[in-house]
Amino acid sequence: MEKQIELYQQGDRERCLSFQMRSNLASLTDDQGLARLRFVFAGYRVAHASEGAWANWGDVLRLDPLQSEEAVSLIAGPLARMGVDCLDQAPSIAHRCGYQPAVLLKFGAQLIRQLVDRRVGGFREQLQVTPEDVLATFESKVVQDDIRSIVKQNFQGNDAGWIIFSALLLEFSDLAPRAGLTDAASRVLDRLKHVDPDTGWLQTDEGSSLGKINAYLRDFVERRLLVERVERGASSHFLRFPHHLPILVQPDTEPESVIRHLIADLRSRQGQPGSSTIRRALLAPEQAQRMAGVVLKHRDKELPVRAAVMCTLWPEAIEHSSVGVADRIGMISEQVIPVDQLHVRKELLVGEAPLAILRVPAEQLETVLSQRPISRKPPLLTGGVDLLRELIRRDMQSDELFEWCSLGRLSVPQVDWWFRRVRCIEFECRGALDRIMKGTGGIPLLLRRMDLSITQAGEGVSLTEPQFERAYELFESQFADVRASLVSGESAVRLTTRELEILRWVCHASQASPDRTGLVKDLLEEFEVYQEELGLPPVTPSDGPSLQLLQAAGFLPVDPDGSPRLPFERIVPVPQSDAVHQIARCLQ
Repeated sequence: MEKQIELYQQGDRERCLSFQMRSNLASLTDDQGLARLRFVFAGYRVAHASEGAWANWGDVLRLDPLQSEEAVSLIAGPLARMGVDCLDQAPSIAHRCGYQPAVLLKFGAQLIRQLVDRRVGGFREQLQVTPEDVLATFESKVVQDDIRSIVKQNFQGNDAGWIIFSALLLEFSDLAPRAGLTDAASRVLDRLKHVDPDTGWLQTDEGSSLGKINAYLRDFVERRLLVERVERGASSHFLRFPHHLPILVQPDTEPESVIRHLIADLRSRQGQPGSSTIRRALLAPEQAQRMAGVVLKHRDKELPVRAAVMCTLWPEAIEHSSVGVADRIGMISEQVIPVDQLHVRKELLVGEAPLAILRVPAEQLETVLSQRPISRKPPLLTGGVDLLRELIRRDMQSDELFEWCSLGRLSVPQVDWWFRRVRCIEFECRGALDRIMKGTGGIPLLLRRMDLSITQAGEGVSLTEPQFERAYELFESQFADVRASLVSGESAVRLTTRELEILRWVCHASQASPDRTGLVKDLLEEFEVYQEELGLPPVTPSDGPSLQLLQAAGFLPVDPDGSPRLPFERIVPVPQSDAVHQIARCLQ
């Protein structure tokens, strides 16, 4: 869906069939002014996450599970056309599958496979499905995995809800089969405290925690995961499909340990205690505001900013049609163009509308800027480290004004937001986000490769543990390519010899320097201790621009309170577990 949307945006959208359907066919009305034609566009996670290909046109409808008779028809009809009679067993099958279309289809396919395996001679006459066939199919791994996946999909992007539901399942597992749970909120809270006494991730006090859990219980009822019954003023909750409980709670997986890990994972993504806001975007609000003030307004004669610029080693992220820099500052897709297409769209350069030009090489910066009339709004430019290097140089050596920033290291909440919200990927394995952060350190260059490895399975999917392991192995196998790109790759990625040396210096000196003061002293004053080991020219204050570039591009962690223009004041020791050490080792 995302790639289809991009194709619409890159081409002449008004000539696309979908646009004609929207603008022309939908305008046909009857005598009462009602549309003669109406449309339903079917999609799944990406369609919903992107607000559809045609934002503000129509509503998003979320389909409920089927009614029992609809589910019976869905399973019995197709099988009957294949010569399989399951009409007597269809109500049982529909109930076992929770009336979920996806599970019913999976069940039907698995049932056919089992019937074929058992009847090697093929289907010569109509087959009668027996209760034994139904039970064997229901107990198959493929069907039970699908049930777990469908239930988990109720909690996409809602980790707190999944934790509470998991604790609720443990409470049900302690009861007699099909029994109801009274005082469910208090029992779930007690279970959560037993797993992890610190419930700060949920709410700040016990009263608000109970209120939060009760709100989730109401949501579970609306999602048809639970049934609530009130007798004599007392409320009890029941699982809507209690026969799914043994599938959802597997003792061999240590359920409480799983919940404990989920809480720790959620807590790490919530940031430090007491933080009021957590940035889950690539561009901070204040950066977006400053850039919008340049790009969407005519030039200020007293402060003539030439352009707004964002540099990165992860271009696909900041160019994303829904969350990229152009979208964040209020530009539309028709105002965005790659630099290599400017020669065929020259009218955009001289037009009145705001303009974003993607992937501008440093050597083309002046050419691109000179083609934009001074009477027009300054452009938004994006580029790689070569453009970043040029902006740092101009900052120091000229009076030109640029409103520029770069995509540095991404935080845990940002990475979580990217994969779960933007890519719409659910990780079924424990600790996936921790593994991603450990492997990449939040470094954009490495996150780009991780993103490509993971999305090979497609966007808007649930990634199983084997799929994630394959993606992670693919990512780890690419460090030789990382080295090649930094040493001799294209200019947008390639570092200078001195920048590579500074990277190795900082990583090496961090092994013995516990704080910023000690690290700066080791680099600038006591470098002889390391110089013999490294065999590199010593670091001097004149290396500030190289250090600034490494920090701005996300290779090195920084003190967020330091000034970006004073890199030696922002420098901090690199932890030994940091992913940049692997890059440094590749450079030796």
